Amino acid sequence: MARYLSLGLKMMHMYILRLLTWYISRGYVDKARELFDAIPIRDVVSWNAMISGYAQIGQFDDALSLFQEMRKAKVSPDASTLLSVLSACAHLGAVETGTWVQSWIEEHGHGSNVRLVNAMVDMYAKCGDLNMARSLFNSIREKDLVSWNVMIGGYTHMNEYKDALEIFRLMQLNDVEPNDVTFLNVIPACAHLGALDLGKWMHMYIEKHYQDFPNEMLWTSLINMYAKCGNIEAAKQIFHSLQTKSLGLVDLGHECFNSMIRDFNISPQLQHYGCMVDLLARSGLFDEAVALVERMGVEPDGAIWGSILGACRIHKNLELGEYAARKLFELEPDNPGAFVLLSNIYAGAGKWDEVAKIRTLLNDKGMKKVPGSTSIEVDSIVHEFLVSDRTHPKSNEIYEMLEEVDRLLEMAGHVPDTSEVYYDVDEEWKEGVLCQHSEKLAIAFGLISTKPGTTLRIVKNLRVCGNCHSATKIISKIFKREIIARDRSRFHHFKDGNCSCMDYW
Repeated sequence: MARYLSLGLKMMHMYILRLLTWYISRGYVDKARELFDAIPIRDVVSWNAMISGYAQIGQFDDALSLFQEMRKAKVSPDASTLLSVLSACAHLGAVETGTWVQSWIEEHGHGSNVRLVNAMVDMYAKCGDLNMARSLFNSIREKDLVSWNVMIGGYTHMNEYKDALEIFRLMQLNDVEPNDVTFLNVIPACAHLGALDLGKWMHMYIEKHYQDFPNEMLWTSLINMYAKCGNIEAAKQIFHSLQTKSLGLVDLGHECFNSMIRDFNISPQLQHYGCMVDLLARSGLFDEAVALVERMGVEPDGAIWGSILGACRIHKNLELGEYAARKLFELEPDNPGAFVLLSNIYAGAGKWDEVAKIRTLLNDKGMKKVPGSTSIEVDSIVHEFLVSDRTHPKSNEIYEMLEEVDRLLEMAGHVPDTSEVYYDVDEEWKEGVLCQHSEKLAIAFGLISTKPGTTLRIVKNLRVCGNCHSATKIISKIFKREIIARDRSRFHHFKDGNCSCMDYW
């Protein structure tokens, strides 16, 4: 009877552990903690599941707090416990707890566990103690590839790029073959130091060893390295040689996101989730973006809802846009940008009554949209333009050039999108408003004020609109000009009818 009772208790314990693991995997961490607290006898596996769960969703403070409770309960940790704790220490900079873990590992004879030593090296490197990290690295008699990668990655993480390259050269002297993780840490170091020769060697190595099994992140990293080293032609050659170029880089984003957890034992934080949600939403993968938000395990912030709202404007998703806007209003009630985005979505759907309500609400709240302005420097003098600006001394010449630009754009097939412009004006006037945006005026001024072939550089205080972005691409081709624009979000390099952002802005 006692035997069957014991067996029943074991089965119940296994069931509880599975349920605990299921809650954590689905992001129901609060439910998992309730279940964990209700377990009468908690073994090391139970503690590990809960501590690891906290670490996986980025709640590192809770992971370390629970680890302290585990110590008070006199439950001896195992390697799995310590790997999660060291990861939390690395993210929080909790070097004191990390040092205690190191002492425990040495006292209990686990110093030969390469995974634990690598985790300690990673922890010290991310906490800024590179000397201690290197000391542990040197204490390993037989350093495996992971050991080298952890140390190289640690130096790169701390922006110690010269040391990262030094460790890489030592790795080569020890006849350890690099892998794609190695290169993803070393290539950025080459980019920051301008180490073009070493970067070229890596390019040749990658071409030789990864041609049949291409890692898109490697090629993207090489493009970035060549561009930062000033070899734009080499960067272009790699880009054009890629057989498949992912739109919005969704596949690469998935790979980077999954690699954080799989290869580096890094638990995604809110910022990482935000980048992934933005990537999915901009690509129109709304179901996937919303599903990711729901399983994050942490409350989304204004940036995440703002990303979804902005993507809804691009893809004209009214229903989700309204939902995202409501969430954003709750978090940032005084942010006029959210109201403007929703207004644009309503305008695109032809819901002009809703547009009017939002404008009335903005006026009642005393909130105003920041006026767009664009500046351009010509002959060491900065010239600033607003929409439909006619205050410049060369205003007549600017508008004559603007008319010529618009005529050539029309011949090239460019049709302005008037769906988001004020509803109380006719179509012809809507097009006129779009054609007189500040960036168009700045470019027109640059065309009449500089020699043919001169690169134009403009700066806008807001994000460039879709109409001006598409128009500027065509202008760069028509007039054979490179146009470099910096807006609130990023740099755009327009050349030969293309933009460096690849229409992802």
